Amino acid sequence: MEKKSYPKDEAASMNSIMMRLKEANDFFIVAVLEGVIIGFVNGTLSSDKKLSHESMTSHVPSGKTLCIHSVVIAEEYRGRGHGTLMMREYISRVKIMNKVDRILLLAKQPLVPFYGGVGFAFDGESDVVHGKDVWCQCSMQLK
Repeated sequence: MEKKSYPKDEAASMNSIMMRLKEANDFFIVAVLEGVIIGFVNGTLSSDKKLSHESMTSHVPSGKTLCIHSVVIAEEYRGRGHGTLMMREYISRVKIMNKVDRILLLAKQPLVPFYGGVGFAFDGESDVVHGKDVWCQCSMQLK
């Protein structure tokens, strides 16, 4: 699902996804509809307050910044509100954990309004280089 949702130079490897699942399991959720996996969100913790290449490739269990790596809805389920529901549930779970001060993510410009709709602020273009496109940083302050 990851590889179908991102260009080849941006999709996370299976090793990266497995690292997130094993080391940051609390921050990995799967969306299921009628017994079918239709999407997922995953992230890791960082001690940084801004996204960087390092913060996007490691997990610091004591970190207070949640870096979201993947937000994926299977193509055939897009445009029906599933992504919004999944993100709202994810954010709700993170808030209940009370471990995180802020949530950060990178998004391409066309998706910034989607993330704004679930409570993220647009921080501007990111310095992170991942693939050929420019990324925007979005944030949500929890504490």
